[in-house]
Amino acid sequence: MREDAGKLSQFARVFLIASNRCLERRPLPNGQFEMPLIPAAVCMAFSVELNFKVIIKAQGDKAKGHRLDKLYAKIAEPERSSIIEEIGLSDKEFRKKLSEIGNAFVDWRYVYEHESISLDLDFLRRLSEAAQKTSTALRGRHRISVASS
Repeated sequence: MREDAGKLSQFARVFLIASNRCLERRPLPNGQFEMPLIPAAVCMAFSVELNFKVIIKAQGDKAKGHRLDKLYAKIAEPERSSIIEEIGLSDKEFRKKLSEIGNAFVDWRYVYEHESISLDLDFLRRLSEAAQKTSTALRGRHRISVASS
């Protein structure tokens, strides 16, 4: 199946919206609150994956897999630097953090299979926003159409 960059971009945006909704604190009648962090992490990681694939596709390459660090390695300049700059880390620090969350989509989708697992949710959130921003800017330059929803 041929992946359409416009559809990938749409899905990336929808999964980012879903992750943000999962992070909303919903009050419960007992005074506690509900915030489904696992679905938030899965949706956020998938949004990054899809946005990375849109960028790679717009640059004329192909991308497969879920590992964010491996997908990021396929992204060319200036988009790579744009993502790092948007997050505000050094290249070395960014790559270390990206490596730590590289398999977040799979790890958190199957979180029940892990005895112990951790995630830098703030970094993943900033990465998802930077990937979305970079993908949107690149789409504009390459005129990849995206139907509005």
